[in-house]
Amino acid sequence: MFLINNTRNGRELLTETYNNTISASLENARCEFDKGIYQCQGNNIHNAVQQVLEIEIIIRCAPPASPFLPPLRKFWTKTNSSVILTYTVVAYPPPRASSALVWRKQVNNEWSIVNDNTRINTQISQDRLQTNLSIVQVHKDDFATYKVNVENSIGFTEQTFVIQAKEVPAIPEQFSIPENTITDSSVIVEWKPGFNGGDDQWFVIGYKQHTGEKWAYKTILEHIERISIEELVAGTSYQFKMYA
Repeated sequence: MFLINNTRNGRELLTETYNNTISASLENARCEFDKGIYQCQGNNIHNAVQQVLEIEIIIRCAPPASPFLPPLRKFWTKTNSSVILTYTVVAYPPPRASSALVWRKQVNNEWSIVNDNTRINTQISQDRLQTNLSIVQVHKDDFATYKVNVENSIGFTEQTFVIQAKEVPAIPEQFSIPENTITDSSVIVEWKPGFNGGDDQWFVIGYKQHTGEKWAYKTILEHIERISIEELVAGTSYQFKMYA
């Protein structure tokens, strides 16, 4: 006779007993590994077809993350793309209350509930053991830390996710030279940094005499938004360019 955990790859718990009654014990039973369908299989010399009895074991537990579908906790993407956060749990009883599966977003060190809109949607599976947060046409404000809370009558669990940007930095804005900063030998260049693409950025300013061919360059750190360009030749026109 055999006692087999049929849910978890046919793991045998008890084999080859020759009594009319068999028993087996599960030490430190865990719902994510030990709940499921068990089969008692038996046969002898008098039957050609093996006799099978199925038993379902249900273990009450708070909702831990499923070890068979572990969550991906960090995502790197770019603006106008799509991303889906998925969280799967094992729990009994399932989280039934409307507030039992909730997604939140961290904004200014506070957690705000994520509400559905035309770009952002939350889904819950029919068995209420999996929830998704999907975002389409990702905006700059969507790069943040998110948290999902799942609870049932036994307890609760939570998991954080991070969506990070990974793209080229945006073009600096309002690149200009105020007229009142122009002298015979210097000018002040100003700009507003664009989106940094999810990483530290720096700026490069190139300048040359209008009739010349050789560019000179200055590299500026991210937190600076204006710089003086000196040692210019009086009475000469210059071209300027900038990139991040």
